[in-house]
Amino acid sequence: MAHLLRVSAPLTLCLLLLAGCAFVMPPTREPVTIRFVFPPFGAGREAYEELAAAFEEEHPYITVELVQRAPWQAGASEGDVITVFGELIWTLREDETIVALDPYIQQDEQFDLEDLHPSAAAYFSYEQERWAIPAGLDVSVIYYNRDLFDQAGVPYPSLDWTWDDFFAKAVELRDPLTGVYGYAAVGSGLNANWDVVSFIYQHGGRIVDDLYEPTVVTFDDPLTIEALEWYARLAHEYDAILTPERSGDEYDSNNPSVAIVSDKVAMWLDSFSGMPEIVNTVNWGMAPLPRDARAFTPASIFGYALSAEAVDAEACWLWISYLSRQPPAGMLPVRRSVLESEEYENRVGGDVVDVAIVSLEGAEVVSYITLYTGMRREMDLFTRGMSYILRGTLEPAEAMDEAQYKAQ
Repeated sequence: MAHLLRVSAPLTLCLLLLAGCAFVMPPTREPVTIRFVFPPFGAGREAYEELAAAFEEEHPYITVELVQRAPWQAGASEGDVITVFGELIWTLREDETIVALDPYIQQDEQFDLEDLHPSAAAYFSYEQERWAIPAGLDVSVIYYNRDLFDQAGVPYPSLDWTWDDFFAKAVELRDPLTGVYGYAAVGSGLNANWDVVSFIYQHGGRIVDDLYEPTVVTFDDPLTIEALEWYARLAHEYDAILTPERSGDEYDSNNPSVAIVSDKVAMWLDSFSGMPEIVNTVNWGMAPLPRDARAFTPASIFGYALSAEAVDAEACWLWISYLSRQPPAGMLPVRRSVLESEEYENRVGGDVVDVAIVSLEGAEVVSYITLYTGMRREMDLFTRGMSYILRGTLEPAEAMDEAQYKAQ
C-alpha cells in the first residue's frame, strides 16, 4: 500500500495540473525604474530613501529613483511620480502633462478615500476627477523654548489656549536684561507677514474678499485694524516681539532664526515641518495657533501626481498608493489611520500628535502664492504697510488706510 501511495502521488499531481487545479506561478514582471520627484526641504532624501527601500522589498521588480526639485520647478517631464505643491497642480493639468487617477483608485482595494481628511482629499479634485493624492499638510504652529519657559516659571501653552493666553505669556517671558523676547515669526519674502495674516483671520478680519479667488483687498476692514492694533501693542507697548527690524539691528539678519537658536526667543511661529537648524538645536515644544473669535490655521498642501509620460503607470500607482499610507516626510498626515497610529506617535511623540489633530480642525489650505498670482501690487502695499506698523512709524489704521487707498 505504501508503494502504491508513492507511485500515485506524482500521478495525482499531474492530474491536478492538467485539470488546472494546481497553484499557477504569476508571470514574472520585467524590472522597471520609476523616477520620483520630491521637494528639497523638510525631512528630504533620507526619509524617502527609507520609504523607497521598504517599498522595493514589497515590489522587487520596481526601483525608485529619487530626484530632488523645488515644487515650483518640478515639471511632469522631470519624473514619473511628481510631488506637487498646492495649486501648481492645475498648471500641470492644463498642460495635459499629468493624468487623472480615478481609474487606479477604483481598481485598488487597499486605497481608502474615506480615510483621507475631507478638505485635503477634495483639494486636488476638479470636475469629479482626481489629479493628485494628498501627501500631507504643512500647517502653521507655535514652537516654544521649554528651557526659557522653565526658567521663567511660565506654564507651557495648552491645546486650547487663546489670544489672551498668548499675549500674557509673551509679555511675561520678555526679559530686556537678558535680551529674551516673548515671540518672533520665522519667515521672509512672501511669508514675512504670514503670522500677522493668521492673527487677522483668527479675529474675524480679512485682507481680501476671498482668500481662494481674491478680487479686491480689504485692508481697512475694522476687525483687521483691531487685530493689527493688538499685535502692535505687543510689539511696541510691551516690547515683546522680535520684529524683523529689531532682529536686523541685533543679529544682522531680518530672520529671527539666529536669535531663536541662541535661546533669545521664547515662542515663534513656523511651519509644522520646521527649520532643521532650529528644531535640531533648541529644546522645543509645540502648540497649535492660539484661538480668538475663530480657529484659523494656514496650511500648505502637497500631493503625488502621475506623469502622462510615466514609464509604467501601474508601478507608479503602486508607489503613490504606498506613500499615501505612510507618515509623510516632515508633514502632517492626512490619513486618520496614520495620524492616530501607534507608529506615528512613536515617531513624533504624543504631544505633537495632539497638536496635529487640533491644527487639522482649523486648517485652511491657503498661501501667499494665491494672493500674489493676481494681486502682487496690492500685496506689496500690504507688506509696506506692515513695515510701517512694525517700525512704529504709523498706527495700524493709518498704515492700512494708506495701503487700501493706493490699492484702489
